[in-house]
Amino acid sequence: MKLFFKPVIASVLMTHALGLSTSALAQPNELQIPDIGSTAGAMMSERQERALGQAWLRMFRAQAPTVEDPLLVNYTTNLLEDLSGTSDYGRRPLDLVIVDSTSINAFAVPGGVIGVNSGLFFSAQSEGQFASVLTHELAHLSQKHFQRRVEQQQEAVIPMVAMLLGSLAIAATAGGDAGMAAIMATQAAAQQNALRYSREAESEADRIGISNLAAAGYSPFDMQDMFAIMQRQTSSFGTAVPEYLRTHPMSDRRASDAALRAQQYPMIIEIDRSYYHFMRARAFTISTPNPRSLIAKFERQITATSVDSDAARYGLALVYSKDNEYEQAEELLNQITRTSELEVVIDLAYVEILRDQSRFEEAQTLIDPLMARHPDQFAVSYANAQNLYDLRRFQQAIIELESLSESNPEHSEVWFMLAETYGLAGDLVGVHKARAEWYTLNGAFSQAVRQLGFARDLMIQQGYHVIDISRTEERIRQIRELQVESERL
Repeated sequence: MKLFFKPVIASVLMTHALGLSTSALAQPNELQIPDIGSTAGAMMSERQERALGQAWLRMFRAQAPTVEDPLLVNYTTNLLEDLSGTSDYGRRPLDLVIVDSTSINAFAVPGGVIGVNSGLFFSAQSEGQFASVLTHELAHLSQKHFQRRVEQQQEAVIPMVAMLLGSLAIAATAGGDAGMAAIMATQAAAQQNALRYSREAESEADRIGISNLAAAGYSPFDMQDMFAIMQRQTSSFGTAVPEYLRTHPMSDRRASDAALRAQQYPMIIEIDRSYYHFMRARAFTISTPNPRSLIAKFERQITATSVDSDAARYGLALVYSKDNEYEQAEELLNQITRTSELEVVIDLAYVEILRDQSRFEEAQTLIDPLMARHPDQFAVSYANAQNLYDLRRFQQAIIELESLSESNPEHSEVWFMLAETYGLAGDLVGVHKARAEWYTLNGAFSQAVRQLGFARDLMIQQGYHVIDISRTEERIRQIRELQVESERL
């Protein structure tokens, strides 16, 4: 694959996705982003975009702490897919990564990668506010802001080189100080141009994101409310700007524009989505370093009988279970008003309490009916595989995990657990194959090829069918191609 803009991609992608710019210092202006019908869409094919996104995601997984909790991942993935269906991005492939960080941040990477910090759950007080951040990121993807940024930088190369050469000429004829001032002015002009572009891209993502919010049935004012939360955080942090505002430059103009745009849509009476509050409470218990510090917070919410009081009971039950206070945990779960929407979440909480006590047989009596009613729920199937593993029913666990690996091939924890289970079942070929997939997801291609080489050699020794051996060799070839492709990117 020929990517003539490779050096530009590396620098722009890091700036766009990881927040390495100083764009919070720039002032808004009237620069217009090139129309998407220009060459931006032609710079990368969808296949190239997808390859870039997947390569970035593999590198990111290897370096950043991520949340692999099945309930949180499943909830956020489903919400993202629903919002995508009503967005300009459409039903193209999407990959989600949840970063285990209490800071508020989200990002989009070409090829359909959306990332959110678990801290976004902390700050977004409703599903609509949470969704407003996702629709903003989807807009970055649908409007190809990354590609357009690459195009803008490429177009600026020749005039910037000319300006730099002129600055060097000044340095040679008028003295060092004048030349240095000219060079600094050239660099400042380049930076200011990038900052202006960034602000206009953010404004466009806001506009399209609000439209998507309304189309998905949320109040368009949810984005304005999310801006207000971030501005309050900025005030409380003093000079420390939240991570999200470093990667998504904020201004009074953006906030006021969001409010004006929201007024253009029909009034939507938004139903409070209780499921979100349960996932929010779960995110708190997973990403807070000391979960016991949450007890007072959850108790206040319960006492206040707020809309999320049942979710607070749920969160408090998880905290108590982790702290070996199982009776208190069960008592809190018993107080929650059960609905069909919350059945899986609450029953899996009971399962967690039993599993925390190593009462795996009792846990299985709760899991079996859940499996019968929700056979396609990833969180239920994963809990079933975990419990079968702890019951030492390894062959049954393998069947469940193999099925999950087919339906969720990007979930690295499935491959890790599958490798462990194969090992305890005595299947060394399976161990090496599952490890290879785990290494591939984390960008360690040489290790993946090495594991598959071990598997192939064992298969030959053990008399596997030639077709199975050929499939393993084909997978080795595919992973080597991925490695070459990643190095090109």
